[in-house]
Amino acid sequence: DGRAGQIVTIDYTVSNASAFATPAAPWTDSLYLSLDDTYDPTDKLLGRVTHIGAVGGNTSYPGQLVAPLPGVMPGNYRVLVNADSRGLVPDTDRDNNTLASTGVIAVDIPALTPGVASSGTIASGQDLFFRVALPEGRTPSFTLDTGAAGGAELYLRQLDVPDRANFDDVAFDPAMTTQRILNFGAAATTHFILVHGRENAGAGTTFTITAEALDFGIVTIEHNTGAPFGRATATVHGSLFTPDTTFSLVPSFGAVLPAVQTVFQDASTAFVTFDLTGLPLGNYGVRAKEGAAEATLNAGFTVVNGTAGALDFHVTSPRFIRPPFRGATVTLEYENTGDTDLVAPVIVLVGDSARMR
Repeated sequence: DGRAGQIVTIDYTVSNASAFATPAAPWTDSLYLSLDDTYDPTDKLLGRVTHIGAVGGNTSYPGQLVAPLPGVMPGNYRVLVNADSRGLVPDTDRDNNTLASTGVIAVDIPALTPGVASSGTIASGQDLFFRVALPEGRTPSFTLDTGAAGGAELYLRQLDVPDRANFDDVAFDPAMTTQRILNFGAAATTHFILVHGRENAGAGTTFTITAEALDFGIVTIEHNTGAPFGRATATVHGSLFTPDTTFSLVPSFGAVLPAVQTVFQDASTAFVTFDLTGLPLGNYGVRAKEGAAEATLNAGFTVVNGTAGALDFHVTSPRFIRPPFRGATVTLEYENTGDTDLVAPVIVLVGDSARMR
């Protein structure tokens, strides 16, 4: 039995079923973890072993792999050994070059307790895996603290184990000791985590990882500035939002200013429109309210000395389009260069003797 990321030792034996010796050139044996006894591309590579030297006819050689268990879903796995996996040795029958172990390795992933920090050490190049179940509706937050700045990368994936190429989100700033992922719009309650040690971890640095589900409130705001000449829409991220959640601007003094429109996306995201007409410049808090629950993000929005919404667009196309006149692409890019909302434009493209589609 073992945990993903744990070092294991696998011993195996390869036999030469021929009466003739193999060439002395080196070859590679590849070992995989599989849920059955047949190799397929979804099986995870456990590691490779290089064999050097000829193997006499009707003799065998021992092999050994010392490697960490890869990140796989918890389960019982067989070890598949594929001798000469790169096909370097002449062989008229390769069907017998792959064999599954008779026993299994029960692979698990350590579970985190929500809201409780878990500590350890991690070295450069090392992979550590965790899983956690968090309540639905609350925005998941994952925080990694390392003893060395840029000591490790933090990866997250829902319903499956991440690796450095397949993940839902990643956090890494080489200048920081803290990496954080806020999983806005999480569609699942079970999350898998990979912590990958970077060069700054050296032979080992301490780390602490915490997974938690956030309480009701605002975490961060995108598009959080606007000019006092009309309406401006902000993207508000937080936790436990509902279609009944209300939002308002909170000035440093005076009455709060309710939003004129709220479009609810999910429990962690809402698009909130404020009327900024005539408001004094400066920072405003943004308040969310849901029944008796109330939370304010101080200085969450800034009224700036900007300009009203303005449309700017660019059309890019080939200068000439030659027969057979098919496959030419015309690209239209447009943006609001001002600091208040702008009604989405309807743009009509017309080309002489051209058919647009």
